[in-house]
Amino acid sequence: MIQLLGINHLTLATPELDRLVAFYTGALGARETFARAATGSAPRIAVLDVGGARVVGAGRPTGRIETLPTQWTMTAYDPDGRAVDIRAHR
Repeated sequence: MIQLLGINHLTLATPELDRLVAFYTGALGARETFARAATGSAPRIAVLDVGGARVVGAGRPTGRIETLPTQWTMTAYDPDGRAVDIRAHR
């Protein structure tokens, strides 16, 4: 059986950056590698290293794995309830 267990990278927008950083660093073991305060022309950002982070068993719902022509995909949900697509190329 095919299993998608981890995340390579994420790009998310959220009104509560601290909550998402806490979720990904706490539940998934990610590491914050860069942070930038908001400026007049750019939003506040955080860059997290989530290489190898486990999604299954992180306490958030996940969808079933689908097989596409060039990849496997599944959906997990972050603390904002937003769907996060997780893909592995075949």
